[in-house]
Amino acid sequence: MIENLNFNLGIKNVFIKELKEASNGQQNSLLYVKNPIPSVKLVVPETQFQVMVIGGSKFISANVIRENGNLNILKTTNSITPILDNRETLINLIIKHLDPTTKVLALNFAFPVKVVSREGILDGELINGTKEHRINDLIGKIIGFEIEQAISLKLDQNILVTVCNDTVSLGLAGLDILENQGFLNESIAVGIVGTGYNFGFFSDQNTFINLESGNFNNFTPSKTLSAIDLKSSNPTKNLFEKEVAGGYLWQHFNLLSEQEHLDIRIKDSAMLSTIAQNDQSKAGEIARALLKRGAGMVAAHIAALADFMLESKTKQKLNLFVEGSVFWKAFEFEKNVKQVLKELTDKEIVIREIENSAILGTARLVG
Repeated sequence: MIENLNFNLGIKNVFIKELKEASNGQQNSLLYVKNPIPSVKLVVPETQFQVMVIGGSKFISANVIRENGNLNILKTTNSITPILDNRETLINLIIKHLDPTTKVLALNFAFPVKVVSREGILDGELINGTKEHRINDLIGKIIGFEIEQAISLKLDQNILVTVCNDTVSLGLAGLDILENQGFLNESIAVGIVGTGYNFGFFSDQNTFINLESGNFNNFTPSKTLSAIDLKSSNPTKNLFEKEVAGGYLWQHFNLLSEQEHLDIRIKDSAMLSTIAQNDQSKAGEIARALLKRGAGMVAAHIAALADFMLESKTKQKLNLFVEGSVFWKAFEFEKNVKQVLKELTDKEIVIREIENSAILGTARLVG
């Protein structure tokens, strides 16, 4: 419909404007954090180290080793991330899963961070919590350093901790794939469209830009956003994320279901997807509309990135690596994103998923 196209086109145009402003140092809703790609190798080849992925709903721990130039995952543990209400909860989670033999820990930390380099080791200062994880007493602290100090105190074990945002990690995983294929000069962007939401891209081979695009706020909100925002742990922040991410889509459904006097209530966005696929009643109609609107909004950000990054690269395509259950598993979400992209940009965009990207990208911080 024309009104949907105009809505998505409006988001795209404003997002491009903010990208250009942020790239020139102007402040707006995009953080535009520059992450230098570390050149220091923290371990020699054939040395085992540990990777942890923290944020959103899933926690992953893996033992990794680089052999014959390839990163190999030796052992993986998956569990649910508890609500990270303070520093102590985070430290206890890490200690619970820390291998006693670990000397180097690479942490994929799915939160907004200000980049800090500690003698060539990438670390980050926490800006704020997201997705209902407050961690207020860690805000403004250097995350890896804090973890090192806590482990030394609690376990009398000295380890080195390097930290990156989950979007940066996905970028590193994408870079690894293209390097192995010999495509060193391709344009690379990444997106997280799952429990949380974010995009980023390589501005050059040595710098990755983390946009924190979930904080984008220059768009017409839905009628249910205000109520969801007010009861969230971070009111007025991450407004775009609260419209399109899995951590919030189901909340929109419950509010709309209540307004329509329906009895159905759900607890997560996986249930929303199931209703969208199988329910032909009013509930299914609401679920499908929510997912379709979200897909259009995500497509608007992707189209904006493509136009911004390829403006002077007419013969290039955009390699977009996407992670997240909403994008890949929610009912017709990927299909709808690609359909809207055809309406919003003429740039060539190749969208791919990387198996174990959260682990392998973070592992590149080590060696």
